[in-house]
Amino acid sequence: MIVHGVLQFIDKTKQPQVIELLKKWTNVNGYHVIALFTDEEPIPDDLKDVMVGVFKNEEIKDYYTNWKTLMFENKKFHDEHENGIKHLHAMNKLVVKKIG
Repeated sequence: MIVHGVLQFIDKTKQPQVIELLKKWTNVNGYHVIALFTDEEPIPDDLKDVMVGVFKNEEIKDYYTNWKTLMFENKKFHDEHENGIKHLHAMNKLVVKKIG
């Protein structure tokens, strides 16, 4: 299952339920590939109202303690939105495998 750039748009109170459903719907030996923004860099003003569930750095790993972690990356990258707002994003990337 690929969940790329989605989870930070879900309210923090609903994220655990959503992640647990995704895990439940995944077969043993299935994979989750996740990329999400973290709070290591400020969220740009034009996204603050919609990015209501930004994660703390490495927080996503807490949801997958009983899965095999194949890759974890914490990175930052420069971006520019259509309105000319230049900024830096902080991101976690995670690849995990559901084990029996």
